[in-house]
Amino acid sequence: MSLDPARIGAIVAEVLEKLERDPADPKSARPLGIHASLDDAVAGARKAFAAWRDTSLDVRAAVIASIRDTLLASLQILSELAVEETGLGRVEDKLLKNRLVAERTPGIEDLDPVAWTGDHGLTLLERAPYGVIAVITPVTNPSETIINNGISMIAGGNTCVFCPHPNAKRVSSLTIDLINRAARPSRCSIRWPSPRSTWRRRCCATRASG
Repeated sequence: MSLDPARIGAIVAEVLEKLERDPADPKSARPLGIHASLDDAVAGARKAFAAWRDTSLDVRAAVIASIRDTLLASLQILSELAVEETGLGRVEDKLLKNRLVAERTPGIEDLDPVAWTGDHGLTLLERAPYGVIAVITPVTNPSETIINNGISMIAGGNTCVFCPHPNAKRVSSLTIDLINRAARPSRCSIRWPSPRSTWRRRCCATRASG
């Protein structure tokens, strides 16, 4: 189930307001998926992988469909925020890129098993999860990279550790928050440390949890 487009504006305001709070304060509310520390995020990614890797393809498909719908309803704000925050690119180009990755990033359709048989026996190829994967997110395409890698890695049953650019913290946090909200009905979430912690440690994590 995707988010109501009418709620997107309220979510954006909520996320951006939370980003102004002190991430070191345990009482400070954070956007969905934002961790107080890198260690917490990595530990969450490892723990989540144990559950997510065994999630059925039907559940993964439902999660991905919900994420796509929500992101497609958020294209304008993600594109405008990326240009405003980074000072790079044009909104019209960002719209095209965000739409492309939201609609075209492969999901479970790339996971069909393949079999070969002949005189020497039968071979079955089934693509299995790798585990926790590290991802570098550039300042030039912050939301696009998170969307593309997030969808494809969730589809494969993996969890991931993102290393976002500090000059794209707001749009990156918003993208993660929206993905989390979209995945909630299917009990899937993606997480990473606070962007301020990221500046110090230059790395952050996302996870999908069952």
